[in-house]
Amino acid sequence: GILEEALRGKDTVLQQMSSRVDAQDQAMREKDAQLTDASTQLAAYEQTLRGKDDRITEMSSKIDALDHDLKSKDAQVMENLTKVSFLEEQVGAKEAHVADMVQKVETLEREKSDMFSRE
Repeated sequence: GILEEALRGKDTVLQQMSSRVDAQDQAMREKDAQLTDASTQLAAYEQTLRGKDDRITEMSSKIDALDHDLKSKDAQVMENLTKVSFLEEQVGAKEAHVADMVQKVETLEREKSDMFSRE
């Protein structure tokens, strides 16, 4: 009687506890699955991030190279402008010299013409 009743009560408590343990096991498995999913997603994001970092580094290198080329071209342009300026000065000097020579030739031709007209 009383012992059987107590034993049935213990069986009921044991079944309830067993059911609770099973439910917690199930919840734990679900959490583990969520954790695995999150870890997989995190790994994918990290991979994407590394790819973007690599691309940034690559672009940065290209920008540095282009910047260097640009500075080199700027230096060449300045050098060429200096040469052009120098050549313009030389051309100006030659033009002045030519104008001077033309004037001398014209003066000589006038003097020659004057000499012939006097004769």
